[in-house]
Amino acid sequence: MGLSCRATPAIARQGGIVRRTRTTWFRPGLLGLLVLGLFGIGAAIREPLVSATSRSSQSITLSIVGTNDVHGVIFPRNGRGGLALLSSYVKNLRAARAADGGAVLVIDAGDTFLGTVESNLSEGAVVIDAYNAIGYTAATIGNHEFDFGAADSPTGEPEDDDLQGAIKARARQARFPCLAANLLDESTGKPVRWPNVSPSVLVEATGLKVGIVGVMTTGALRATLAANVQGLRVAPLASTIVAEASSLRSRGA
Repeated sequence: MGLSCRATPAIARQGGIVRRTRTTWFRPGLLGLLVLGLFGIGAAIREPLVSATSRSSQSITLSIVGTNDVHGVIFPRNGRGGLALLSSYVKNLRAARAADGGAVLVIDAGDTFLGTVESNLSEGAVVIDAYNAIGYTAATIGNHEFDFGAADSPTGEPEDDDLQGAIKARARQARFPCLAANLLDESTGKPVRWPNVSPSVLVEATGLKVGIVGVMTTGALRATLAANVQGLRVAPLASTIVAEASSLRSRGA
């Protein structure tokens, strides 16, 4: 079945965080909404891909909150922004959706870690702690997630020679799926399959099956340290999204 919807975006730039929300009303009898295009390198969340075949006087409200290019900004700057503010916003939005029978998705479009002392020293761990507390639904991997290279031990020395160790450690830490549909392992030609990293995720939201695909721009790996992305390549966006969308729809999205 399909859906009819209306989306009203609102954008606020606060302390390095670009927040965009979409509140969309869905008709019942719905099997799914596909949210596509969580891009690294500073892109915002794209319009949902929808079709209209079902009609009813009853509706469901699904609010989608998106962040991108957070770059480690967890505290306010000059009294503005920060993840505590975002947390309060999401909490209030969830309360509103709980009251009207709707749901909230919170998603991130990448470039999350590098940029502040507290995030740099922890290789992004403090940001993931905050995202876990907020209750993110999913996040895509951006180019700057590779900037740290190997994961550091408590002594500050690299734990091993894996130059993708830091991003893998953050993915394991996350209590939400990390998405990378078009980030390929050159040895297999398939999407990377690191712990808690997958091309897409299918989530349930008040009876809606919502498919979320995470992709990065094709030039993303040229905007980080070359040594840290050896053995990886980025597949074209359009064909990746179409294929992953088809897979999600076959699973009920």
